[in-house]
Amino acid sequence: MELNQFFFHVGMLIIRCGIGIPFIKSGFLKLTEGKKKLLWLGHTMQNLGITQYPLFWGTCAMLSELIGGSCILVGLYTRFFSLMLSFTMFVGVMYHIKQKDEWEVILYPLSYLLMCLGLFFAGPGAYRITALF
Repeated sequence: MELNQFFFHVGMLIIRCGIGIPFIKSGFLKLTEGKKKLLWLGHTMQNLGITQYPLFWGTCAMLSELIGGSCILVGLYTRFFSLMLSFTMFVGVMYHIKQKDEWEVILYPLSYLLMCLGLFFAGPGAYRITALF
């Protein structure tokens, strides 16, 4: 493997860690905070015009962060979960825009949205769990 490819794959591993670890923590916190937090999270879908089944949507968001973050960390189904997390972060961006939050608040989900989209297009890189098999 040439040096440029090595740096690319190491960079993708670092990016996957930088995305996966915070999402795992965020998803775990949502899981431990319980039904009230999941309902609140699901109600953010109202910003997209979806008002039914807030517990379902909140659970989907929590699972996309917890399971998706774990899979991205190890490089398993990276593109699929990057897309799921992009949608989750898009909902977060829309929530903060509708709340008329300051730019600094909007930047957090926006930056993760863009990183997940970048990971979707670039892929996981060579250093992933599926490369072992």
